Parts: sequence; structure tokens; C-alpha cells
Amino acid sequence: MLCLAIDTAGRNCAVALAAAGAGGVEMLARSDDLAGRGHAERLIPMTKTVLAEAGRHFGDIDRVAVTVGPGSFTGLRVGVAAARGLALALDIPAAGIGTLAALAREAAEDAGGGTVVASLHDGRGGIHVRAADAANGAVLVEVLGQNPAILSPLLAEAPRPLVLIGSASQMVAEILAERDLPVTRDLEFPDIRHVASLGLEAKDFSPPSPLYGRGADAASQTHKAVPRR
Repeated sequence: MLCLAIDTAGRNCAVALAAAGAGGVEMLARSDDLAGRGHAERLIPMTKTVLAEAGRHFGDIDRVAVTVGPGSFTGLRVGVAAARGLALALDIPAAGIGTLAALAREAAEDAGGGTVVASLHDGRGGIHVRAADAANGAVLVEVLGQNPAILSPLLAEAPRPLVLIGSASQMVAEILAERDLPVTRDLEFPDIRHVASLGLEAKDFSPPSPLYGRGADAASQTHKAVPRR
């Protein structure tokens, strides 16, 4: 099983080819370009380079995975359009991967338990947050483009410790005002290997759509407190 992973949700433009096997996920080739802009011009040449380095062709790809947001308006449109176009042309499924879910995967690798809190700034003073149980991956809280002040009550009952990752981690730590909150990495975007890994595990292959995390998109997302135990 070969998965072509694409991430253009933020400043980074990344492409990877990964294979699923008995030993887990194997990264065959990857390319990262912290360009900030110009994703549309870079994406397809990078994809061709990755395939060439792996000694594979477009026809060898079994599925495509692409980050769907939250992220930049233009970047998300570029990645999602490319993924849907490739899936249609090659007659293969495409999976949309949440940016926060891919960020959380990196922190979950090191977390011994508790809750992984992935967060990103929304660029307008708000915050995108996804909190999931580190043990089973169950999503406990997911809010997009919200006032950071809402986090304290929402995470009050989340299993401890809280492991923070993402560009808004320091803000989250200050709001929660808890001692010894581990911040795994202050990242703006996920590692492409986690997008590939989630793509290989994906079960939902509805056509990917951008999740911008602003306006009506933010209001329609899950916004719930962790149930009391």
C-alpha cells in the first residue's frame, strides 16, 4: 500500500511517499520546502521528485492523503485541489487529514498517558485546539477559531498530564496556569510523515474539503467539554 501525502496548510509545502507493511510505516521519499508562498508552483514538481527518488510512478500510488486544515486559505485550496485531481485521474481514494490530528500524532508518540492538546493560532487572536486521550486517541475537545479563554473549563476534566504541541502551546499553558505542563514542540505545521501515517490508516474517503477554521466553519465544529467521570 503506497500513500502520497501532501501538506500545504501552512508555510511549509511538503510531499511524501510512504508504504504500509508488517513493520509499520516506511517513508520512501519526502520533500519539504518552507517557502511560505508559491505552493501551487512547487507542489507538482515536488511530487514528481519524490516519486523519482522512490523509484515509483504516479500509477503506483494507492491513495492520497492531504491536510485539510485548519490552515491558510490559499494553501489549503492548493493541496486539496491537487489531491482530488490526482485521486480522480488515478482512480484512487483520497483522505482528508486534520492539521491538528497530524500535530497530535507527533506528541502522542512520546506521551505515556494523559491528554494530547494540539493547538494553532488562527491569526486573528483566536485559537484552534484539539484535545485527545493519549491512550486511545478519543477526541475530547475540538474548537476552531475560538477565544482562548474557553479552554480552562473545557479541559478541566481531561486526563492528566496535558501534553501540549503546536504554535499556540505557550498561550494554552498560560491560560491553564498549571505547573509542569510539558510542551513537546512549538510547531507551526505537522511533520509530513504523520500525514502519511494517518493517510495509510484512514477509513473515510469522502472527497477532501478545506477546513478553514474561520467564520461559519469555526462555528460548526465540535465544541464540547470533556464528560465528567
